[in-house]
Amino acid sequence: MPAPQVRIDRITDGLTSLGMSPEVEDEVGQTRISAEVPRSASREFWEQLLALLAIGDSFGLISSARRGLIAWVKVRKGLPPPGVGRAVPVHEPPASGEDQWRSATNT
Repeated sequence: MPAPQVRIDRITDGLTSLGMSPEVEDEVGQTRISAEVPRSASREFWEQLLALLAIGDSFGLISSARRGLIAWVKVRKGLPPPGVGRAVPVHEPPASGEDQWRSATNT
């Protein structure tokens, strides 16, 4: 997977080429890119937009009364912290001599 800044640049350049005005916000551990979706977006536009959003780690749409439809995408700056973005077992196998399993969150 390309470096985070390469993906951020690819997304923002692509949104700009679609005629959108991306806003880039640095957040803790990730960068958030958002842009208003034109009301008259064609099927081809949506296909290109979704392909760009898929470059990120998560994306979605927000409907805003003030700004209309907003597309957003987040790109992580590095590896997620332990326990984030991966499956965590609800129970661990019992250690030798233990009769019951304990919750993985009660370590």
